[in-house]
Amino acid sequence: MLFNHVNLPSPTLQGSLDTLEEVEQALQHAKSDPRDERWESLLLYAQDDKGINTAKSLEIYEAAIECFPNTVRFFATPSPGNITMHSQPAIQLAYAKAVSNNSHQTPGEIEDLFKSYLKTPSVALCTLYLSYLRERRLSTSLSDVYKYVLDLVGHEAESSPLWTEYLAVLEEKQDYTTLREILHQVVKIPLKDLPVFWELLEAYENKHHKSTAEHTIAGLLPSYIRALRVYDDYQCHIHLLYPLSASATQRSSCRSDTLLLPASPVSSFSGGQLVRRWEAYLRWEESDPLSLRQGNMTAYTKRLRSAYVKATVRVRFCPELWYTAYRWWLSIGDADEAFVCLKMGIKANNDSLLLNIALALALEARNDEDQTKTLYQQLLENLRTAFRSNLQHFAADDIAKDLGVVYTMYMRFELRKSGLIAAWSVFRQAMNDTPAAPWLVFEEAAKLAFGNGNNKEFALSAFEAGMVHYSQEIDYVTCYLDWLISIDDRTRAQTLFESVIDTFSREDARQLWDRWSRYMYRAGDLESIQAAEQRMAKDYGLADLRRSLALFSGANLTFTRNVTRKDVAAQKAIPEQRQQ
Repeated sequence: MLFNHVNLPSPTLQGSLDTLEEVEQALQHAKSDPRDERWESLLLYAQDDKGINTAKSLEIYEAAIECFPNTVRFFATPSPGNITMHSQPAIQLAYAKAVSNNSHQTPGEIEDLFKSYLKTPSVALCTLYLSYLRERRLSTSLSDVYKYVLDLVGHEAESSPLWTEYLAVLEEKQDYTTLREILHQVVKIPLKDLPVFWELLEAYENKHHKSTAEHTIAGLLPSYIRALRVYDDYQCHIHLLYPLSASATQRSSCRSDTLLLPASPVSSFSGGQLVRRWEAYLRWEESDPLSLRQGNMTAYTKRLRSAYVKATVRVRFCPELWYTAYRWWLSIGDADEAFVCLKMGIKANNDSLLLNIALALALEARNDEDQTKTLYQQLLENLRTAFRSNLQHFAADDIAKDLGVVYTMYMRFELRKSGLIAAWSVFRQAMNDTPAAPWLVFEEAAKLAFGNGNNKEFALSAFEAGMVHYSQEIDYVTCYLDWLISIDDRTRAQTLFESVIDTFSREDARQLWDRWSRYMYRAGDLESIQAAEQRMAKDYGLADLRRSLALFSGANLTFTRNVTRKDVAAQKAIPEQRQQ
């Protein structure tokens, strides 16, 4: 599922909400569907409220945050080369502004709200938080607050103003030791105003540490040059990830504070292109362009975390990106954060089989057997319902495949946790779901039974149960025959082969003949081999027979047959007779 980001409808074209009743109706509809177009009108209503109905506006913001955590702000007419506000959680920002201006909230409640939102890196929220603290002149040390917020967002390219303000605070306190440390740190970060900080560093070193200035500056220069290069590369990615609206008309008709909500997923070139761009950006960040992994793994992790947050915000309805983010969290050993990421991804894409199966495995890893079983049963019920609703639709085949995947994973889970009998109980459910459950479930049940305790009878019963429904599926029959051959059950293999070989077309039957011929050449007696050769020559001609001999006889086995010219002529006549 992809994210359509280009031709979004202009908010000016959305239906306006004039009465409180209309607002309430729209909100109830929108709450049930994050992709409902009413969200744009609702958020415009909340933004334009101006204190007339603050309670309803706050309710809208709270509902929007529930549906769209960290949603971005889209500036319709950005200044040239400036798209620095692309990743800010604008709904949270708007809500925080509304709450901070609400006299019914205590300062402690507002500060707790800010801190809960600041868990998501956002320069804009940090800036608003600092402004709030300054206006209220709270007792919190300003330098400590700057240290706190820069620890959260100081790696972001648009955090230059925060670094500048922090340096000013340190200078005012005359804390020159810390100020120098910060200057040495900031010139290594790919910031928008990095040359300005480099000039400040040079001026400071030449003024206060003249004897060592040249040596210090020379030591920092390679990191500064690398940061400049990385910033340029970053901007190349950003301009692709956050393209401007397609038409000048749209830009001129949009308000400057328009919120860009994730659109309904569509299969389109533009949507697929955006996903590929995000994947390329994430690969670039993972390549560690700043060479942080060796000396500063914490900084490297912060950059990657921020990148994945941006990706899952911007392409919210793409399960594959959520799964990539989940796997990344696991790769750095943070299973708890990975689990949270997975839950958020499912909230945005609740019908994603990929994410739900990943969640089932995560729950199993946490030894939460009850929740795992509940999830599998819920997935099965949802897929059964979807299958019944799409019997006459092309989607039925895809749904059946998904059902097969869930049954397979569920059986394996029960086998690991409770043994074969529990897994077999799940298989019985699958048999009741036939034809919705595909033949792959029967194959899986058989192989699980035989692979765990060599339970041949269970395996045979599973394969035979599948033959009731799928005896005309050549792939299933071939799979069954392969298994019988693999356990060297010649009697049952021959019985199966003889019972089905004449029920398939000449082309499909060739698969079975290839398997059977190979088995006969390896394990059959001479009489059986010759009988099989005669039947193959009759049905497929001598050319195919010779090819089979070359493929399957092996280096240690030689068969000699005297074929007369009369035989050859007779075999050549077979296709002509069939055509007549």
